[in-house]
Amino acid sequence: MVGIWGPLGIGKTTIARAIYNQISRNFQRSVFMYNVKRSYKSYDSDMDTSMQRLQREFLSKILNHKDMEIEHLSTAQERLKYQKVLVVLDNVDKIEQLKALAEDTHWFGQGSRIIVTTDDKNLLERHGIDHIYPVKFPSQDEALKIFSHYAFPKNPPPEEYLKLAAEVTELTSHLPLGLCVLGNALCGKSMSRWADELSRIKESLNRDIEQVLIVGYNGLDDKVKAIFLHIACLFEGKRVDSVMQFLGNCGLDVKFGLEVLVERALISILSDEIIIMHRLLRQLGREIVDKHSIHLSMRCRFLIAAFYIFNVVVDSIVTGAVLAKSKVTLASEKTLSFCRDVVDKGKILAKIIWDGINVLVLFMFYLLKGAFLSIMSMPTAAFEHPFWKIKKRLSHLKPSKEVNCSVEGSKELVKEGNCSVEGSKELGDNISPDFLLM
Repeated sequence: MVGIWGPLGIGKTTIARAIYNQISRNFQRSVFMYNVKRSYKSYDSDMDTSMQRLQREFLSKILNHKDMEIEHLSTAQERLKYQKVLVVLDNVDKIEQLKALAEDTHWFGQGSRIIVTTDDKNLLERHGIDHIYPVKFPSQDEALKIFSHYAFPKNPPPEEYLKLAAEVTELTSHLPLGLCVLGNALCGKSMSRWADELSRIKESLNRDIEQVLIVGYNGLDDKVKAIFLHIACLFEGKRVDSVMQFLGNCGLDVKFGLEVLVERALISILSDEIIIMHRLLRQLGREIVDKHSIHLSMRCRFLIAAFYIFNVVVDSIVTGAVLAKSKVTLASEKTLSFCRDVVDKGKILAKIIWDGINVLVLFMFYLLKGAFLSIMSMPTAAFEHPFWKIKKRLSHLKPSKEVNCSVEGSKELVKEGNCSVEGSKELGDNISPDFLLM
């Protein structure tokens, strides 16, 4: 058995189909089981019945016998153990599917070959498949050729389009699915239409691409989904130990979650422990957060851009969220401790200032009681002084979650719960427009 493993949209099915077309003639029987995951899901019944139905479909195709009946899962072995077969099982996502279709190589005759494509490396290892081929992203030249094949199917790309074509390949980060979908979308369009399409692509994920990539996200459990979103919005390009330190107290099994994301080809971890996520997957994660934000009317996990953060701080919108910046570096424990002290002392200082204002007002009232001025003659604008707003903000400050974020090259100290920014000097000084609210 051989496994073909890689992220969604990288071309695993295309590779398997090319191999199948090239060598299938050398076998007595052959079958290409396209999208096993979808077929298995369509059987709305218990596991054993679903496995039997999947095997019945498999035997009907490989034996060219429609509507054949099977009584048990050993039927495949009984019918094929003396035949040299080529079996391709495409897009497998559950171990039960492999047990129903190819539990063991002894099910088939000598010289048989079974090829399994999946985005879950752990699934292949659990089934004892030692020969795993990881599909790599194409080079820049290869990506440009793939895109040009769909965007200019009849002729080589015109010279004036080359710069735009190169920009598209960069936007897709060389993912073959993206190259194919965008190539078809731009085929036959003018340069001005290309420019318009590129602007839209930068702002939002193409729907066809999203429908494929979202499958990988939906296959995760809730806690691993949370880690995926944190990486997409904050931690791509950061070290593993830093992410584990940051999320370690959030009730998430970060080590296990990272292992799952690697096995599902949703992230990769370089030799220097840096986490890498594909650009389109990052965009998918951020758009999931955006839709969540709109659905819950600002009660969300992340908000993008300073405009939303300004509204949260000024208008006291309750979000249950945490402030952070898209480009973060984790502060040291020393910095975190310093920022905690700043926040705590800031509360005390604000209370002293407020109490001092109260005493001053009372003093002025008695001092001017018999004079020309009275408290009633004071302009109402006095009660809109920033000190009153400070009191109002502090009275609503209820820390619920501690988060340690620092922003490279920034001076801000942003606060909801205990959110610290490394290198901070003043509260609210030069807020960056790139902040995320987590």
